[in-house]
Amino acid sequence: MAVVDSSAIIPFLRAGRLSIFKQLWSKIKVPSGVSKEITETRQGANIFFEATADWVSVLEVEEKEANKIALKEGLTPVDAEVLLLAIKEQSPLVAGDRRLIQAAKAYGIKTYWTTEVLLEAVKQKKLSKKEAQLALDELIQNGLRISVEVYAALRNTIEKS
Repeated sequence: MAVVDSSAIIPFLRAGRLSIFKQLWSKIKVPSGVSKEITETRQGANIFFEATADWVSVLEVEEKEANKIALKEGLTPVDAEVLLLAIKEQSPLVAGDRRLIQAAKAYGIKTYWTTEVLLEAVKQKKLSKKEAQLALDELIQNGLRISVEVYAALRNTIEKS
């Protein structure tokens, strides 16, 4: 099980690759704020809501607690919800937001960058190297922004896995 931020879910939704999360973690959890952000993007929202019937749980978190964390860590209210849920569930956190990743690490939470999902899928033999490289390209074609250097490093790491 993992707690996943919209910064990680949305690129996978747009690329039609949300199922990779299910392959790695049979269930994922998101706070209601993430669900709302996904609804607002529209693209892929129907796929997300189909998944909520099966393997994605949308949970409410204590707003007062989330606001305290947001102020303390300099996070948006939704990112604070994600962090609070990961803390309470003692689950890994998946995100593409540097500030959220840093805050989660400060609380001792295991973290995965959005792109590390692909590396983990190859490591666990859920995706072949070729499938992971194709998925990476699809994520980028559908709006995932990474530097050329990060792209090259990812391709190299996938190939060496």
